[in-house]
Amino acid sequence: MGKRKTFGDGIGSGKACILVKEKGLGDGNHPFWKWLSDEGFHLWLNHPNYGMDWVFINLNSMVCAPGMPGIKITSTIREHAITAEEFKVIWGIFMQYEELKPLEMPEKANAKLLLRDRYGTVTTDEITKDEMDRLLLKGEVPLAKNSAVSTILNEWLKNPFWREYYELAPSDKCREMIALEFMYSEYDSREIAAEIDEKEKELTLEDWQHLYRYCGNNPSKTYIRKKIRELGGE
Repeated sequence: MGKRKTFGDGIGSGKACILVKEKGLGDGNHPFWKWLSDEGFHLWLNHPNYGMDWVFINLNSMVCAPGMPGIKITSTIREHAITAEEFKVIWGIFMQYEELKPLEMPEKANAKLLLRDRYGTVTTDEITKDEMDRLLLKGEVPLAKNSAVSTILNEWLKNPFWREYYELAPSDKCREMIALEFMYSEYDSREIAAEIDEKEKELTLEDWQHLYRYCGNNPSKTYIRKKIRELGGE
């Protein structure tokens, strides 16, 4: 990767600092630190990591400063933290213009985002939310390679119960169904609901019995029992 252009050299340069908060950032081995380094960001004055889960990142100077307990290192844009994934999206938008003059725009620049997993974005042209759902769920942007969706699944799987529910599913189709349920809980959309309906048609009796074992007092319990009986089970 070539050297990025920078503007200034301080943590507060150009008042372009963003505050990012992410669980686990207090660990110097968190993947986001490597991502920042790979992009060309470096520590401000070799600022040490104090074990806090936030970091100040300057878009202009490309320096970052791990958070310090009780100290506001500099002012930040809108004075509120965003997530690491949200930061990647913002950075990815600017990177599409990296080699262009300040007022020069590439073709279809109105919404042409980089097709790179590292920025958590997909290529779009004035894309709607429903169309984004369709791309995600029809395999044109694989779920496992979309960082935002991956993050949702990984968060659910941190819970031992949900991990067991997912990993012990008797088939890939059943696991896909469970992943869609997790997504729908976090990312409500008609497209995901429609995909769940389609995926149900592919489930076997064993799949439905697995879903029933883990559904607890979920309102869908009666519906799942009905599907089991339709397939000859009890």
